[in-house]
Amino acid sequence: MHKFGSTGTGEFDILNGGPGIDVSFLGFGTDALNFEPQTFYVGEGDSDYALITGFDREEDVLLLGGESSSYKQEIISFSGEGFDEVTSLEVSFTEENGEDRIAIVAGIDTPLNINPDGVFADTFLLQGTPPEVSPDDTNGNTNPLNGDSNDNILLANRGDIIFGGEGSDILDASIGGGKNRLYGGTGDDELIALTEDRLFGGLGNDILDGSFGEGNNRLYGGDGDDIFFLGKNDFLVGGKGNDAFFVGTGGGNNITGGAGSDAFWIANAELPDAVNTITDFEVGVDTIGIGILGVTNLDDLVLDQIGDDTTISFSGSDLAVLLNTQVTNLQQNGNFVFV
Repeated sequence: MHKFGSTGTGEFDILNGGPGIDVSFLGFGTDALNFEPQTFYVGEGDSDYALITGFDREEDVLLLGGESSSYKQEIISFSGEGFDEVTSLEVSFTEENGEDRIAIVAGIDTPLNINPDGVFADTFLLQGTPPEVSPDDTNGNTNPLNGDSNDNILLANRGDIIFGGEGSDILDASIGGGKNRLYGGTGDDELIALTEDRLFGGLGNDILDGSFGEGNNRLYGGDGDDIFFLGKNDFLVGGKGNDAFFVGTGGGNNITGGAGSDAFWIANAELPDAVNTITDFEVGVDTIGIGILGVTNLDDLVLDQIGDDTTISFSGSDLAVLLNTQVTNLQQNGNFVFV
């Protein structure tokens, strides 16, 4: 399988999705970590690519970075790796020096459709024609559920993939069974998690809500000024934009603001049950918000330097750990907001 953190250059990988809905990542767009689109398996011509087997046109999708005009689809006869002259789809990245193969989709005899809404900024999808599903279907059969240009309400069950598309949509996995993938797309969307769900806001000023959840969710804001409501034991990334994170009564969350001026509200009405970790607080750019009774200024808090990190506490309870942050810098004016 393609290794996380690798762009595939110099690799030959076999991606066998098997039964169910599969999303093959052949590139990525722009986010907090990537400031320009990426294409995987570029650099060594036809020797490094992904061989995708078991692709189901009715369910599976390929996700690529950049513009669709930079890629070419061609039907070829492929042999090797257990295949004997099977009709297949070759996907290549076109550049000034020629074409660079990035994927072979075995057993596909016609090009795939281009879906410009790749969910992440600067991405698009290659997919077959998915089965028609009513937008208000609970999607219990795990078929991919696609919104349209309207404002949709789409409900997830378990192990579902939901694409909001255009419009300001509500994608709700809170009454499902977990392990869902929700992609907001364009528009100002609201995405709600339960457990082991993956939420991708995409473009727009989105709301990502884990406060109803049972933990182990991953929430990615993407582009825009996004708002996060935190549950417990989740992983959150704001991405580009001025994002706001509101801690509830849970805790144990790992929070990365990303680019922009982000606000981390680490206590709101009640103290969290466990300390939350902020990975990238930027002094003078980001802010820490406190909204609990009895805290009106910095003197009401305890700030401890523990190695390279700062722990913020109140009334004997640790509220947040700010990685790679010095207490002396944090005490400067403008880093805290009290309500």
